[in-house]
This record gives sequence, C-alpha cells and structure tokens, in this order.
Amino acid sequence: MDFVSDDLIRYKRQLLQRVTDVPLPPGTQLKDEGVQRWLVKDIFNDQIVTDLGASYLRRQLDRVIRGIEKVITDPTEEEVSNDLYELRSRLATLAAEEQQREATEPQKKLVRYHPPTDFREPEEYIRIFEKPQVLGYGSDTGNRTWEASLRLMHFLSAHPQLIRGRTVLELGAGSGLLSVYCAAVLGAKTVIATDISPQILQACQDNIDLNASFWADAHRSPPILRQLDLTDNLRVVIETQLHDAEGNHVVPDIILAADVIYDPDVARALAQGLRVTVRRMSGIEVIISATVRNMELLEDFEQHFLIRGVEYERADESWQLPADLHDQRGLFHAVANQIRLYHRKPGGP
Repeated sequence: MDFVSDDLIRYKRQLLQRVTDVPLPPGTQLKDEGVQRWLVKDIFNDQIVTDLGASYLRRQLDRVIRGIEKVITDPTEEEVSNDLYELRSRLATLAAEEQQREATEPQKKLVRYHPPTDFREPEEYIRIFEKPQVLGYGSDTGNRTWEASLRLMHFLSAHPQLIRGRTVLELGAGSGLLSVYCAAVLGAKTVIATDISPQILQACQDNIDLNASFWADAHRSPPILRQLDLTDNLRVVIETQLHDAEGNHVVPDIILAADVIYDPDVARALAQGLRVTVRRMSGIEVIISATVRNMELLEDFEQHFLIRGVEYERADESWQLPADLHDQRGLFHAVANQIRLYHRKPGGP
C-alpha cells in the first residue's frame, strides 16, 4: 500500500495506543479514496472499536472527517466517503451506550504499544489491558501505564545492550508493560516482574498471556511474576528468593523501576534497600525513572540512595526524547512532565 505514508503509520500507532491528542495527518492525505478505505479497514474496524472504546474512536473520527472536509476544493471530484459518514453515525450510537455502561466504573481498554522503530518495519504491538482514566495513586494505579515507564522504555530502546541477554528485575511492575517489553522486544534472558498485590499481579499475568504470540518464539521467555513489597528487604530477596522459569536461583544484572517514588515511607525504604543491595552486589545495575511531582520527596530519595556513597548519572541530562509527538515513532507520550532517569552503573560504589 504505497499510499500509506509515514504520517499515516504514525497516526495508526498513536491511535492504537489511545493517545489523547493525536496529531492529525494532513487533510490532503486523508481525502485520498484509498486512504479513506484504509482508515475504515485498518483503524476504525469492529475489533479496534471493541478494544479502544467507541467514545474515543468517535472523537478521533470526527476530527478525521473535519480534516477532510476542510481541504475539499471541488465537491464534484472529492468527498468524504459514505463509509466514514456511516461509521461516524454508528460510533455515536455505540458511544452513548458505552457511556451509560461506564458511568460508575470505567472499563479496561486493550491498548497497543509499538516500539519506536522505523515506520517501514513489520508491525510489532504489545497489547495491554489498562484503565486510561486512572488518576492519582491508590489500589487502581497498577491498571494503567505511566509516562515514567514510557520514558524508561524509550531510553532502553536507545540502549538495548542494557537489557539484551541479561536478567532483569522490575520493581512495581503494575500492568507489566515494561517487563513484557524487555522480554519480548529487547531480548532479556530472564525478566522477573514484581508488585505488591495479588490483584495487580493477576492483571499483569493477564497481560503477559495476552502477548502469547511473542512467547511462541523459542528465544523469548515470558516474564516471571513475584509478589514483593517495596519495603521488603531487597538484598535478602535477591540473594535467596529469585528464580528463573526452571527454578534456578538468579541474581539480576539490572534492576528497573518506574514511578515508584510517591510515598515518603516507601521511597525511603526503597532507597535504603537499593543502597544496601548495590554495595553488597556491586555488579548490579539500577535505572530508576521518576516523574517530578514532589521535589522534596525526590530530593529525600536522592539523599537516602543516590548521594550516600552510591555513584549515579542523570541519564535524562545526556539523552533526550523528541518533544513533539509528531517526531516520535512509538511509545508516545508528552515530554511536558519532567522525568528524571537515575542510572547507577555496575561496578561503582
């Protein structure tokens, strides 16, 4: 399909990720008859409507139709297809029904995340059930993907050697996206995903199972789940309680954590646990991605882990993600929120 430009492929990747403010491709491209057929067949089809929700897709289709209408100069030669108009009417009905059902309890959506790869490479989506509307911190926060995870995934995509062939321990895995990404895309040898509650771990397992097509490859192994409180004795857990799929004890080469610094007591316990762990096992690498919400809390974490004898780099100061969604190729998110990437390399104090 030669008419499917990079702009259109980016648009599809953003839409399937359920990005809120999707940059619209040029109307001059959207008005093409072949492109309109492609939109109906590849993006606004029944399966995607079921997965992403009719309300979201209705809003996006409205924008597409308006974008086409604005650039039509000769209505006798150019038009919005009847299929798109009929689809908009159908989505309006489905959206009204959906809003009634979800008035009290928003339902999970099946969101697809694509690596930031070239637009001409074969599609390779990671599928995750999550609640995009979740706000704040509480029992439901494991049901969505936070921007700090996406920023960390971008960083690892730019430095795949940090994960390839290594044993990875993720703290606070939540929906499991980061762990699945390391196992399915970045080539980790073993990934152990941890979180505090059985409910979150079950949701994480559901998402691992949802990506079963990756695990059919003999060179890819699904993440292993383990219940872990961030206030647990991390050193003891690593030294005695982590095992691979065959039951062999393993020590992680690298520890990852994203958006886990939100509670003072938890942050201080985590800082102490990481500090003791890397001092005893200096070969372990650590990367923490933290959204700057509470500077006092973040500085307290730095004092208890990063400054007291543990050398680290601020990776976010030497590596930058394209700020404009139109310049990103996958794992889309806004760069307006300040996110710090703390990188403790192996072998240091």
